[in-house]
Amino acid sequence: MKIVRCLNKSSYSLQSLRQFSSFSSSSSSSSSSQPAHHDIPSFLKYAYTNNLSPTSTVFSGTLYEYTVLHALSTRLPPLITLNRSGGRGDYGIDLFGSWSPLSHIHNDPSSQASLSTNKNNNNNATPITTIPLLVQCKAVATTGPHIIRELEGALTNRSSSTMGILASTANCTPGIRRHIAISARALGFIKVTPLEYTILKRPTKNGEVIKLKSGGGLLQQFVWNAKASEMLRDFGVTARYVPRDVMEINDRDDDDDDNDKHDGNREEGEHGDGAQKEGDEKKTKKRKRRRASSGMLSQEIALTYKGSPLPIS
Repeated sequence: MKIVRCLNKSSYSLQSLRQFSSFSSSSSSSSSSQPAHHDIPSFLKYAYTNNLSPTSTVFSGTLYEYTVLHALSTRLPPLITLNRSGGRGDYGIDLFGSWSPLSHIHNDPSSQASLSTNKNNNNNATPITTIPLLVQCKAVATTGPHIIRELEGALTNRSSSTMGILASTANCTPGIRRHIAISARALGFIKVTPLEYTILKRPTKNGEVIKLKSGGGLLQQFVWNAKASEMLRDFGVTARYVPRDVMEINDRDDDDDDNDKHDGNREEGEHGDGAQKEGDEKKTKKRKRRRASSGMLSQEIALTYKGSPLPIS
């Protein structure tokens, strides 16, 4: 499996939650119909103002929905638009919107040429450019075929190009995977880890009652069935490591890099450039393993196109 290292900050604090605001659910232009909250910061403020218990299922469920919204908006390629349903009568759908997985090709002439060649030489249809999305979020471990039937039911009156995604805090079970595989609808499953937080005994000066800890909000699994593969041809997933604390790792990287340069110069004098390059690669791999085992790095997945990782937001 290909490993991609990406310095993407995954430690959260209420002071740094502005990053979540860029990927909030859309609201109506009418002020009277605007939702009480639209992203993680506004929801935490709403929860405090309205005395919503952090231990309630409403709190954990809503927070997880925004966590999934943020994870999909930042981990998948550009041009993904998601909105939170936020009400009853949504047929179990928590997020809805559209995704254009091939949007990166418009700025890549070589990819455009490859896509055109595939269209002319392949009897199969070209992957569609925009996929309508419906997402169900489960903040608890999910088991049983009834969950997939519920998702299929929500897709009943939708176009055949609509993709349904089940988001869970747990890994995809063999039973869930089997029922997704045999479905005639385009279905997918993602694992997004919940945000880790501590409930404070008393509010801070800024009115904060929740302290978000480092970790959580990671996209760690994405699987889809054959029907969805018709729309996601040439796409796949790979693993990548993200640090829990970017500044801490950057500081340590500087120290390690200085040591590597010293060792590399010595190797170059004795063995040449080839030995230096090999030595640097070994040290980089060793450093990643050490950080992963010590909890400094977390593993998640990145989407690939024809084997190459796609950029994330």
